[in-house]
Amino acid sequence: MAKFGLFTAISSVPMQEYDGDYMKQTGEYVTIFKRRPQGTGMVDDQVAAVRLEKGYSVKKISD
Repeated sequence: MAKFGLFTAISSVPMQEYDGDYMKQTGEYVTIFKRRPQGTGMVDDQVAAVRLEKGYSVKKISD
């Protein structure tokens, strides 16, 4: 059974939670991804892209 984590973001939108497996930060944007099953040859799903305000961050809050 796959494990999914929740991410929370503080940005220009109210506090939100996203169901994803990992995140990548590029500049002031954080993109959250959900992994596809291995062996399918499909790219991972992009769950959300969040623009961060100065001084805020995205963190994983659960596994």
